[in-house]
Amino acid sequence: MGEHREGLTASRQGRGTAGAALRLWLGPETNPAGTVYGTITIGGVLAAEGSRGLTLPRTIIAALLILVLYWFVHAWSDDTGNRIEQGRPFSVGEFGTELGRNWTIVRGSTVPLIAVVIAALAGAPDQRAIWAGTLVAAASLVAIELVTALRMRLGAAQILLQTAVGAGFGIALIAMRYVLHP
Repeated sequence: MGEHREGLTASRQGRGTAGAALRLWLGPETNPAGTVYGTITIGGVLAAEGSRGLTLPRTIIAALLILVLYWFVHAWSDDTGNRIEQGRPFSVGEFGTELGRNWTIVRGSTVPLIAVVIAALAGAPDQRAIWAGTLVAAASLVAIELVTALRMRLGAAQILLQTAVGAGFGIALIAMRYVLHP
């Protein structure tokens, strides 16, 4: 575990634009899981809302509202757990710290949302632009797992396993769209 951790930290230093882009997307070492939460959340919202036939602006507004609510609730639940464990009362400062730590949830939603905007600007009808965001969210889950495994310098079997799990989550997002809108 220790050598994987060192490889992960060293590779996080990354060089050039690609390394900076990955750090921006995947987030800080303290809470990279938020990127996965944000990607799954926005992918699920796009799959569900897109299947309802809503317009693009309404879908984006709904997605952002749900995302912000999820971010706040996740930070609140982390802060509540900390207060219980530490036996301390609520503190705006501590809650603000949790909001900052959980900002990766919002960051994780950016790639699929950017895909929706690009598709719409390219002339895609609303439902196709929303579908593009769903597909990008699904592909992002695969990419997150692949990049994570490669950063950790894992063996081929573990890389394949982690990437397959990401693909499974991505397939679940795509399936959600078809279950809700056959």
